[in-house]
Amino acid sequence: MEKHFEALLKEGNGDHLFDLTPFLNMTSNPGSQLLSQWKKEMPDAFFQNYTTGMNLIREVGHVRYGRAANAIDAKDREKISFLQKNAREALALAKTANPQRAIVDAALLEIDATDKGPEAIKAQLKQANLAAPKNISARLSAINYLSPRWGGSFEAMDEIIDQAKSEKLPASHIAYLTMAVENSKGSHFEVIEKDKAKAREHYKKAYAICDKSDFAKKGLARTMGH
Repeated sequence: MEKHFEALLKEGNGDHLFDLTPFLNMTSNPGSQLLSQWKKEMPDAFFQNYTTGMNLIREVGHVRYGRAANAIDAKDREKISFLQKNAREALALAKTANPQRAIVDAALLEIDATDKGPEAIKAQLKQANLAAPKNISARLSAINYLSPRWGGSFEAMDEIIDQAKSEKLPASHIAYLTMAVENSKGSHFEVIEKDKAKAREHYKKAYAICDKSDFAKKGLARTMGH
């Protein structure tokens, strides 16, 4: 399993293009003993602990079911706290196994977004950038969770691009991150501010960067005429 995951991660440039979803589905199946067997045979392995952590994060999402924090009852809050604690522990083991893998930081950023807030996200991103200066995954996760809807700001999102430029990331990676920022801004104006005209401006910018962006295409379709 570890070798198979390693091959997939290399195919995905070792960072943001790695899609774990099929394997999360396979290992989280209630009838599957795959993850427990993997854990028993390779307790310190990177992908075993990373997959364990990601499954726990996904379970948090199922418990939250899209609810705001103040709409979650005490029983579910306790369950979420327990799942997040176990996820952090598994991801810490993954980080110990390979400190340079920014996909772990991206996962930790997701926990911080629901658990601690913007300052913790910035601190986690800084740590990720020190360990893996050219990473994409942690930066993408931070762009998502530093949007105003999560208590962040457009300025915080723009700072991620400025910092990536200072690290001299490839132009294609800078463009990818910038597209993500513009799509996130567009979503904010469309969903939170209910301002479709401003949303469309940002979706246009994202589409101009990459005309294959489904998010930008769908955003432009929804805001047509504004």
